[in-house]
Amino acid sequence: MDIRDYKDSDYSEVAAILKEATLFSQKLDTVHNLHEKITHSPGSILVAEVEGRVVGTIYIIFDRWQSLIHHLAVKEEYRKQGIGTQLMKEAEIRIENFGSPRVSGTIRENSPHLEKYYTELGYRLAPIMHRYVHKELKQ
Repeated sequence: MDIRDYKDSDYSEVAAILKEATLFSQKLDTVHNLHEKITHSPGSILVAEVEGRVVGTIYIIFDRWQSLIHHLAVKEEYRKQGIGTQLMKEAEIRIENFGSPRVSGTIRENSPHLEKYYTELGYRLAPIMHRYVHKELKQ
């Protein structure tokens, strides 16, 4: 498995993965918006690739105060193989290299499997309207 930067030709595979995970937004996850995102923030969308197929993705919002992870998704038949964790680790490395001391993200309410997943990665749940996770990164 390789993790690399998203490119425009990955769009259909990324959109399918997000749809399968019910994370796709017709307003936000357009070809144009993703192109703009990677143009203005290179490396802000990562994909996991297995044998030439995109099987996972994660979006990063870089900020020096607190960066965000968003849209972590892995194609269903590739789940439980460590691909999501590898995407998370690569995102954290990039965020730390950017100079952000902290990373946060959101998960759906009533998602105990996601709460467990992020907790095992070192994130803490924060009591906010939505379930919010964050993790301090080493500097």
